[in-house]
Amino acid sequence: MFDDVVARSSTRHSTVPRYQPADYQALLLEGLRDGHTSGSVPGMAQCLADAYHARADYDEDMQRTLDRLKELEVQRAAVDAHIAHMKLLDVPIRRLVPDVLREIFLRVVRSREYSLVQRNSLPLPLSQVCHYWRKIANSDARLWSSIHVSDVDVYDDDINEVVAAETRAAETVLAAVKYHLDRSGNALLRIRADSGTPRSVMQSLLAVHPRWRACTLPDAAYITDRGFWEACGALEQLDVQMGRVEAALAPALRDYKGNWQGVQLPWARLQRLSLAHDHIVADNTFLEILRRSPCLEFFSAFIEQPDCEHEGSTYRAPNPPPAVPFQSEAVVCTQLRELCLGISEDQGERFYRGRFPALLSRLVFPQLSVLTLDGPGWVPGLLQGVALLTRTMAAGRTLDTLDVLAMNVEHTIIRDALKLFPRLRKFSYWALWKDGYKPLTPPWSLMSMLMGSSGPYWEPPDIVPQLECLQVLIEEGDGSDYEHTFLTLLHLVRRRTEQSTGSLKEVIVHLSDCEPIAALDHIRPTMEKLLDIFEVHVLEVDDGSELPW
Repeated sequence: MFDDVVARSSTRHSTVPRYQPADYQALLLEGLRDGHTSGSVPGMAQCLADAYHARADYDEDMQRTLDRLKELEVQRAAVDAHIAHMKLLDVPIRRLVPDVLREIFLRVVRSREYSLVQRNSLPLPLSQVCHYWRKIANSDARLWSSIHVSDVDVYDDDINEVVAAETRAAETVLAAVKYHLDRSGNALLRIRADSGTPRSVMQSLLAVHPRWRACTLPDAAYITDRGFWEACGALEQLDVQMGRVEAALAPALRDYKGNWQGVQLPWARLQRLSLAHDHIVADNTFLEILRRSPCLEFFSAFIEQPDCEHEGSTYRAPNPPPAVPFQSEAVVCTQLRELCLGISEDQGERFYRGRFPALLSRLVFPQLSVLTLDGPGWVPGLLQGVALLTRTMAAGRTLDTLDVLAMNVEHTIIRDALKLFPRLRKFSYWALWKDGYKPLTPPWSLMSMLMGSSGPYWEPPDIVPQLECLQVLIEEGDGSDYEHTFLTLLHLVRRRTEQSTGSLKEVIVHLSDCEPIAALDHIRPTMEKLLDIFEVHVLEVDDGSELPW
């Protein structure tokens, strides 16, 4: 048997001579015939010693072979890595010319904000992939021209450790900001500094203000030099979260967001104006803002009547805005395409039914395409007043998107409002559950109404025949709300599919502050059917939970 094993073994790479065992069995028989015992047969000890020596030689040769095998494995891995690298050189992105790849990098960097407080924020990782990418990333100053500094928060029980950690974090962020500023060369900058930005970092950003193109500041108190804004010759977009600025001195400013009272603004050339969360009085002052801004394409305002006019209130505002002379003619906003109106919750019913509709009745938007309404809907006057926005047929024909947020209104009001916009393609509805009470128009009944369901609610014809996207937000709902919503949705999609209308392409359902997402498991079959029918389906959960299917 040993001879067979040895005969089958390959000796091509072995340095040990082939072992030829002695015929110890014949030697043993001969010794026994001569009267020797098995342990005293002459030559047996030498045979055993030769076998041990041969085995030691084989062990040594096997170890050399194993070492050689490891060397070959290392060499093989190096060849595999070389092959993989050569294959990477031939991938499609490698075939792109530098200008195209540089444009891709630029779009990726600008598609979202990356705080320099975070490690490896873009575009730094792009410059660390390979020599080719590093050369492209470092050659384009625009990639390094967006600088966002978020809050530097450190938590520790030891106050000394907190101070030390904040100091180290500030030094790290300052180094990152200086690196970006150096790489950006003379490119125009997009700056965003949040409220927790270290002072040393803020000073570095303020020092390059002549290069600002867009800027978000936590507080205007950082700026004390009157000539500061005059030097911002390239500044087009400004967002000041607190304080007052002399924005009119920036010669190129087109987009402003922040406080308006006591602020000098270039009304005549503004294209985007966002006054959300400011106290805009619902009278001629509001109209005067629109009248002074003929180039506005986007306008967002938070409207409320003066405190002295609240129903049942005896409070008098200490510094009321200056009165604007009454003008009866309508305000025609020829360029306005997107309007966002927010209403404070503490406004009285008289405001909704009287003053607010009267205000809207004097506005004309011939090119309005996006309308967002944000406010309490427990008084129907808000959406009733929206009807006045479509006094001209042009507004109804041009409106493309309608967002109704935090509203709680009867379905008939929504239906009447939607009838004004026959070409609506996107409709968003925030179903608000407040203080344990369900909304007057639950999302499933809204969907039934919109698409002419034959369900238990209404059976009207399709109100919005060209609707492509329906977005619903459910806040503080329960499992039954989910079930009704998705079952109704399935019914509507089936109905649309059977009729071959094919207009509805996307349904987005946001779930916010709801019961544990695992409770949705009982409607898994319904959701699986929906996923088979929809061309595009997006389901988002604000708390980051994963769906059970």
